Amino acid sequence: MEVPKTEIRAGDAILWKGGGPVDASFSFILGLFFPDWAKRDWKPWHTGFVICVLDDGEIVTFQAVAKGVHAITYPNAEAMGDCKTYRWLDNPDQAQIDRYVRDNDGRPYDFLGYLWTVGGSISMVWFNHPYRLSSWMFFCWENLSNFMCYMGKELQPGYEPCLLSKIINALEAGNAVRTLRLAKRMEKSGF
Repeated sequence: MEVPKTEIRAGDAILWKGGGPVDASFSFILGLFFPDWAKRDWKPWHTGFVICVLDDGEIVTFQAVAKGVHAITYPNAEAMGDCKTYRWLDNPDQAQIDRYVRDNDGRPYDFLGYLWTVGGSISMVWFNHPYRLSSWMFFCWENLSNFMCYMGKELQPGYEPCLLSKIINALEAGNAVRTLRLAKRMEKSGF
């Protein structure tokens, strides 16, 4: 569920609007395989999450960027630019957030992660066989998805390619998507 930037808190997801030629190229490819993405008016591209909000209003985030995975601090919500914040976690545990950050700080950026995601997406759509390649490096979508899974509330199944289209659909739908996913799993299991 989207929340106003004025209500941002630890554990919230942040999605920034893209704009460069690489973003546009990959976004176009994503739209070919996922029509719901192609129809979106506001298309984010970069993701991160909030580590904490300090008393003076500074917002400390955790992002995977070209220099690697690390904390980035903004003086206030307006300084974060063209982004939206989403509340996915019900009651995030600050100690668990800090542990995730400590365990993943300094990881290298996975420049090839987008290519593996395109490959997994093609396989998922054409052959009904999703796969997700992952390594010790992270790209931003993967960092956010792994964080939410670590916190106990996955955004998408871990065996699927880490897709921004699925991430934003889940964040916008809120808990409804998790309930639907659980119901489908139970139905397949014969419950």
